[in-house]
Amino acid sequence: MNKKELEKTLVTLKKNDLLNLLLELNKKNQTFFDERFASLSKKSMKKIVKGYFNKYLFKHGYVYASELESALEGVEVCINKIMGEQTHIKKLLLLIDLYDVTVQLEGFDDSYGLFLPTLDEIASTMREIIFNDFLLSDDEIIDIIDYSFLTVIKPNPHELYDVRDDIMLSIIRLLRNESLYKRYLRFLNKYIEIETMKDNEHKSVYRFNEERALQIKYVLYSKYSYDDALGFIKENINHQVFMRIHIEYCLKNKKYDSTIKLVDKYYDKVYPGYKAEILEFKLFAARMLKNRDLEKETLFNLINLDKFNYYAELKEFYPNDDFISIRDELLLDDKQRYNLSLREYIIIEDDLQNLMIEDIQAKNSKFYTYHNQLTKDSLLQIKEVYIQLIYYMVDIANTRSKYRKVCYLIERFTKDYDEYPYDTITGIKVKYPRRVALLDEIEKLHTRMLKKYPMLMKRYNNKKLF
Repeated sequence: MNKKELEKTLVTLKKNDLLNLLLELNKKNQTFFDERFASLSKKSMKKIVKGYFNKYLFKHGYVYASELESALEGVEVCINKIMGEQTHIKKLLLLIDLYDVTVQLEGFDDSYGLFLPTLDEIASTMREIIFNDFLLSDDEIIDIIDYSFLTVIKPNPHELYDVRDDIMLSIIRLLRNESLYKRYLRFLNKYIEIETMKDNEHKSVYRFNEERALQIKYVLYSKYSYDDALGFIKENINHQVFMRIHIEYCLKNKKYDSTIKLVDKYYDKVYPGYKAEILEFKLFAARMLKNRDLEKETLFNLINLDKFNYYAELKEFYPNDDFISIRDELLLDDKQRYNLSLREYIIIEDDLQNLMIEDIQAKNSKFYTYHNQLTKDSLLQIKEVYIQLIYYMVDIANTRSKYRKVCYLIERFTKDYDEYPYDTITGIKVKYPRRVALLDEIEKLHTRMLKKYPMLMKRYNNKKLF
């Protein structure tokens, strides 16, 4: 029924019939009227959020990962309604309620990582309102402080501290006088106490919860009292995060000698994830002090921590001939990191074709690392390795998707050498006559190649593969 037909039908309905129709509609879609007519409150938002969520509950009250995005659409509906409110205090308080409603949801698979961004959307909407400096009274700010802390310290099934901390950090911007500052600090101290108790209960070595909460207090002090901030750093220097903060504090205050000394002092004590960061602080300080030897040494250390982007800067310290011996030493490091080893990075960065060939001949899987950098001459020198790799890939392939990868490799060979590896394909067919899926994929490849490279394939007109 189109719009005009629907309008015509609705006009003819009696009042009771129309009422029954609307009640039936609400029964089938329990969020329909809440989304359009209900005044916003924590209760109405809970009904909307749970209404969408419950649509996608699977057996035993569980939402699949593939359905979670749709199941969380009620949160977006509520955010849009909240932004239509007249006062900014009402918007902020409703957003805090929405956070509480959403974070209590349970029974879903978050393999795609959709839940945290949904909560972050609430926090970022709060930040947007606060950071636009809308004028709020002291009483309204007190309401936000009290309500926020009472909400975020409540236990929830997920303990997603990132969003929780973001909300508390955002509120710091509203503390425009000592009274508000002290009120916030009183709640924050309670929050730190709660987080410290969590670490005590779990007998945590790293004091992770406590560190996070203490960092919020440091942000508060650094915004309103620099003396308190420095004292707070020193008071908590046993926490590794405050070792990093202490170094950064000295750097920001242009105390470059102190920065270097602190990096050396704390380097072996901080988390592995902080080591490269504090070395970068040291590098900056060395440059400001024009200490070339220290700068060079720090570049070496950063490269050894997988910060390969500093390799080009290290080269600038040496004349070309002098750097070769340095590079030869670095090339010995073939330990695999993420995507590349240091050796592979340098070979690609400096376009060392001879070493690409050497590595590929020693280990054919290196072909994938260097293929896009190989020149025509280099490709000619590894042709036999290329063919061996095709055979090897066929040998280990056991699914149709892997057979397609073999065919893709054959197609790359054809493009690289302007030559169709007919003998190689024939050899594969002879070796594996019973692999029906493999032969099927090779036949598809052959058909595709006839269309894609008609002039090249004319050379094989008299040779029948199929």
